[in-house]
Amino acid sequence: MEGIEDFCHNSLGLPLGEFRRVFTAFQEASKWYLSQGMTVETPIGTFSPTLRLRREETDPKKITANDIYFDTINFTPNKDFLLAVTDHVTGFQKSNDLCGNNQMYDRELMLRLLNKFLDQHDGMITTRQFQSISGLRYHSARRCLDDFCGGEQPILSRSRMGTTFIFYRI
Repeated sequence: MEGIEDFCHNSLGLPLGEFRRVFTAFQEASKWYLSQGMTVETPIGTFSPTLRLRREETDPKKITANDIYFDTINFTPNKDFLLAVTDHVTGFQKSNDLCGNNQMYDRELMLRLLNKFLDQHDGMITTRQFQSISGLRYHSARRCLDDFCGGEQPILSRSRMGTTFIFYRI
């Protein structure tokens, strides 16, 4: 955020702090619209909420408001913004930071995070909870927890509660 604010001040002549104030106002307004299930269209693209069903149901008459939950926010850049970005691309350098789900393969790090969480939460964890502490995507978090349940010396067992798997320390 600071880099963008410095760019706006130095290159575009905006007073210091103005970009941050505008962005904070945008954030507050978009939170309200997205929480109401609306799409937010901006000059750079569209933000839209993703709603999911808590259970599998094929009959729309049986779906109630309690069956629907807010899952995530999707961003779809518009064509002009994408073209403007790709016109400025001059090349890429490899970063030394973890990218995507590369950290999933660091079993020791995942095990440390898992043990710390299990110590604080009575030895139980769900995939969503592990996803939030590990930074993995949902399916990668689930795969990682499943790996801890298998092998020669499993450290977790799992049971199903509704549509959610709960993992327990053995």
